[in-house]
Amino acid sequence: MKRNVLQLSDTEPQFQCLQIFTALKDYQLAFHINSTLDICLHRIPDHTLLHKNGQEYHFSAFSYDDPDRLSVWMLVSNLSAPQLMPPGSTPTQSDLFSNSDTESKTHLIPDHKQVNYWLLLSSTDVDISAETHALRQLPLITHIQPFDPSRSKYWSHLLFF
Repeated sequence: MKRNVLQLSDTEPQFQCLQIFTALKDYQLAFHINSTLDICLHRIPDHTLLHKNGQEYHFSAFSYDDPDRLSVWMLVSNLSAPQLMPPGSTPTQSDLFSNSDTESKTHLIPDHKQVNYWLLLSSTDVDISAETHALRQLPLITHIQPFDPSRSKYWSHLLFF
């Protein structure tokens, strides 16, 4: 299969990013963010990241096009989802008893493994301090804080827009 590889120069990221620390599942967090911020995050196809070893990792993702701010909200898991069997395939005995769930997981931003989710806004012109404060009031979110993507060498893994 032919693959196109995007090479990035040393440019600065053009989006805002929040780190979210929580024990919630992705769909539960999306529901609480939707309720709190009055937006409508909806599930989109998983963000796929091709690792150096050739393995693909899938990260759950949610998106919302914000017409008021002319921007896009993205919620992305920092931990990859376990690989599922393709439809129509039958598992072998070695597949049934393997420990592939722990072997096939990786972090989207490896130097921030403690972060559970990333909340991104495609615009740098919008002040999201009110949204950050509102999300801090949720008791199910342990901690939320702004993140400067340029401080990580893996910031290009957050490019979805």
